[in-house]
Amino acid sequence: MFAEMVRDGAVDGRVYTSREVFTAEIERIFTRSWNYIGHLSEIPQPGDYRRVTVAGRPLIFIRHEDGTPRVLLNRCAHRGAAVVGRDCGQARRLRCPYHGWTYATDGALRQFPLPGGYAGEDAPRRGDPDWSLESYPVETYRNFAGRFTFRLTPGGAGFRIREKRVDLINSDAPHEPLEVFF
Repeated sequence: MFAEMVRDGAVDGRVYTSREVFTAEIERIFTRSWNYIGHLSEIPQPGDYRRVTVAGRPLIFIRHEDGTPRVLLNRCAHRGAAVVGRDCGQARRLRCPYHGWTYATDGALRQFPLPGGYAGEDAPRRGDPDWSLESYPVETYRNFAGRFTFRLTPGGAGFRIREKRVDLINSDAPHEPLEVFF
């Protein structure tokens, strides 16, 4: 598919700017492997969050009230507006600025204006998973957090490669535990 872009050791500049190449990379690489989201030291307290983008997806890396790290899609379930606009911060709840829908730090819908204005089986309800922020599984290893788009087998190649890389980073750290400052 892209053979004409790489010839005789030369790489065509379109490889770095082509939307088609980027889409193929997302499908063939990023959706099939562990993706670094952040370091747990970036979100030390419940409610601490960082806004991140992985493979074109806007995400919220947040510490839930029970202390666990979560990864949520940064899109309101109502109309798709970004829920979090700042790069980092602290929030007990996540509130969409567009219509004021409010979510817990695990992505569950908590409040929305004029609940009586919705009717029928598909009407939004507090805590209804269909109206929650999309959530992704988070895996941690030595305080590094990441996510899989497709689930890989625990102990499989993706996990072993990830652990070796993280171990290498930690072995070069001047002190344990490694912390990330921003």
